[in-house]
Amino acid sequence: MSEMNSDPVWSVDEQAAHGLQGLISVRTWPIVFLLAMLGLIALGLPMVYSASVHAHGAKLFWQQVSWLMIGLLAALVMAFVPMKYIQRYSFWGLVLVGGLLLYLALASVAVKINPEALAYFPFTVQIKGAIRWLRFSLGGQKIQIQPSEFAKVLLLIYLSSYYGSLPREQIKKFKQGFLIPSVVTGVILMLILLGKDLSTTVITGLGCFAVMFFAGVRVKYLLLIVLCGLALGTTAVLISPERVSRVTSYQNPEADQLGDAFQLWRSQLGMGGGGLSGRGFSRGVIKTFLPEAHTDFIVAVIGEELGFLGVALVVLLYLAMFTSIIFIARQCRDRPGMLLCLGIGVMITLQALINIGVVSGWCPTTGITAPFLSYGGSSLMILLVCCGLIINISLHNLLVFWHEMVNTPYHLTYKGAEAVKRNKG
Repeated sequence: MSEMNSDPVWSVDEQAAHGLQGLISVRTWPIVFLLAMLGLIALGLPMVYSASVHAHGAKLFWQQVSWLMIGLLAALVMAFVPMKYIQRYSFWGLVLVGGLLLYLALASVAVKINPEALAYFPFTVQIKGAIRWLRFSLGGQKIQIQPSEFAKVLLLIYLSSYYGSLPREQIKKFKQGFLIPSVVTGVILMLILLGKDLSTTVITGLGCFAVMFFAGVRVKYLLLIVLCGLALGTTAVLISPERVSRVTSYQNPEADQLGDAFQLWRSQLGMGGGGLSGRGFSRGVIKTFLPEAHTDFIVAVIGEELGFLGVALVVLLYLAMFTSIIFIARQCRDRPGMLLCLGIGVMITLQALINIGVVSGWCPTTGITAPFLSYGGSSLMILLVCCGLIINISLHNLLVFWHEMVNTPYHLTYKGAEAVKRNKG
């Protein structure tokens, strides 16, 4: 026994030691991811209450709780459904959502021709001039869903599955590696854009671009996507006087604080008025003058009520989530899982960065919500579905890694340790 203790088996140079480090890593990062997700949700729920209670009472808070319960159940299902079934039926799910988006796009075009045409499109609802939602009545409660949110995750699953099963030499070709997935993605993005949802179009497009980039699509084809995206985005801004005004007014919001910079100016007042530790929970005042404080500008409410420390906590949680997703993707043994992880990570992180950039005045005002923090049923549920997919992939990584460990002479058992000692001797 003393001889064994004097000659340690687990040195950093042994293959078994590297296996142990890998096992710790493959178990640690999913926990970090879950803690970051739960931290954001735990912060977001009370802030939704604080930002909306003065105008809506506790109604929106309890609606958000209901969507949270549904989203957690959906995430649990997605975490344990075999990934092969999710990938197999992702295309048909995309076709279904594409049909709903086409229905909403036709309603938008019809309303432009005749404002009374909305009556001929059941279940549609127009909010602030945009037709993006389907409204249903269930048990006396009105439920709104936004199909573009479902298109986000379905596009990522479809692209990651497509590129993950495509031979690498085929990915470099124009038709298989670029044209087919670009047409499918472009059609869905165009339908989202027709619903006057430029921000969702941009975020979804960036997530899809990330999957194509990490899959290994040729750079010249990716540059073509960038040029087409810039041209389409610029056109979408220029044909809308409201968007043009948003782009120009954010550079000097104080000069246009009663016009198109109304929200941005008050958001900056709230962010700056919180100081280091804030005014205290539910003691903010800017939310009473800030439209959509519980959705697009909830980070401004956090900045005023919880101060710089609260915003720093938000940034830290987003950073922890993104870092953990990157490491989970790095541990993948299969390309579809790796690509899906990277696509989801890029999409969530960019959405968070743009939202924080908007409320702090770095970016023009858009309709992008803060992931896991803002009020919104469809958005929260789809984000939780994405989290369920990440957990599904991480569990698969753990099983694969453990299988590799126990099928080598260096696995973490007493006999494996003895085998290492005998080989050294």
